[in-house]
Amino acid sequence: MGIILDASVLIECERRKIDVAQRISGREDEEFFLSVISVSELLHGVFRATSESVRMKRSAFVEAVISTFRYLRSI
Repeated sequence: MGIILDASVLIECERRKIDVAQRISGREDEEFFLSVISVSELLHGVFRATSESVRMKRSAFVEAVISTFRYLRSI
């Protein structure tokens, strides 16, 4: 079975309000995914950044997330 991580969870992780690694600890036997919608929401957040420094920080975070998890799309 797999688990889909929602963009809101990842945004809270970026804001350091929750620790995703801690939340998924002990569930190494399960696979975690992103939906393509969540990926687009995260990328939209990069686009809407209010400054270049925020944009660069968000971009690095999003790139790390999308390189870590596989994403799913519906057909």
